[in-house]
Amino acid sequence: MKKYFPEEYNFMPKEYIIPEELEDLEKYIKEHPANWMIAKPSRGRGGDGIFLFKGQFNPPFGQTEFVVQKYISKPLLVEKKKFDIRLYVLIKRLDPLE
Repeated sequence: MKKYFPEEYNFMPKEYIIPEELEDLEKYIKEHPANWMIAKPSRGRGGDGIFLFKGQFNPPFGQTEFVVQKYISKPLLVEKKKFDIRLYVLIKRLDPLE
């Protein structure tokens, strides 16, 4: 969605899908060497395999697919806890227009 509606989705940090966008990530790191980044493995769950880095992306051996974002040091909290919003939709009936 951010790709098609950049103005509406500018509240999220830029993300890089690795390995596809590795060159873009390396360019960003060179331009912003002081920024901490967070790497999340695409097949992780419950926080497994997440790591922070600054200056150079060196993934652990055996892992090749990540989502990498600029780390937000002071995120929005609700009752002193991080959160995410998930929306589930059930479509009970679909009547296509003729």
